Amino acid sequence: MVTKRVFLSAGVAGLVASPWGWAQAQGAFPNKPIRLVIATGPGGAGSILAQILSDGLQTLLGQPVVMDYKPGASGNIAGNNAAKSPADGYTLLLAFNSLLAINPLLMAKMPFDPARDFVPVANAIQYPNILVVPRESLLKSVDDIRNAAKAESLSHASVAVGSTAHLAGELFARQLGITLLHVPYKSAPAARQDLIGGRISLMFTDPSALPLIKEGRLRALAISGAQRMDVLAEVPTLQELGMKNFDVQVVFGLVAPAKTPPEIIKRLEVEIGKVLAREDVKEKFAAQGIRIANPTTADAFGQRIRQEVAVWTPVVRELGIQLD
Repeated sequence: MVTKRVFLSAGVAGLVASPWGWAQAQGAFPNKPIRLVIATGPGGAGSILAQILSDGLQTLLGQPVVMDYKPGASGNIAGNNAAKSPADGYTLLLAFNSLLAINPLLMAKMPFDPARDFVPVANAIQYPNILVVPRESLLKSVDDIRNAAKAESLSHASVAVGSTAHLAGELFARQLGITLLHVPYKSAPAARQDLIGGRISLMFTDPSALPLIKEGRLRALAISGAQRMDVLAEVPTLQELGMKNFDVQVVFGLVAPAKTPPEIIKRLEVEIGKVLAREDVKEKFAAQGIRIANPTTADAFGQRIRQEVAVWTPVVRELGIQLD
């Protein structure tokens, strides 16, 4: 049974006001290093965002921002670690929409509750996935995939069970009327290595695969979002290829443990916004097909996650995916 969760926005339940004098008692924030827990492995778009935020916030806040990668379990390892950390502003979780919105729909037993245990800090980036196949693959179009899958077993990779890449592959197969074997990995680079080696048939991957596409090691067949990517303007969307209402995107933002003092949330929200507003940051993301969120506020991220829950609840029910 699918249970709908609601992600709380800053300023409402889940963000409990701090007691009077908290800041004075603890000293000015921050006065020690901040830990950025990352729910993906190194090498993907999340890793790029983490490095940009780490460098930028370190300058603005005057304290080191230490990146702590904890991939695996569809993001739940990182989520559980961050959820159980002190609510003092010194632990942030760089999370994606599938961790906060989709995992609770898929998993009967979650080690934490995103709606109860986190409060949003900032909206960050979003991007579509790219449907790719190996250079040597005979699959040169969506029609080729449909025809081949009816004659042989095809597989698709993703960075985790329940990720948007996984669900994009399942939606893709459902609309084509075919079956694809899902093979989950802990990171996008590991999955793409097996894809290039011919051990996987196809994959919905993030824009960090663009160099491999430009080099010709991977062939891009379609875009999972509703609009084409400027950096791959010649590649059609799946909607253009006849797939109804196919718009799957990855959304990244930051959350903190619930009950983190609101003045600290606000400080972090403002400084993260400054980092993401820099022209060099905008240009770096644009070159990789990644769009910076607008606005980058905590409320905007909370609203986006609630929208993701509403969108994916009927999809998960229709696909019948349930994880232990």
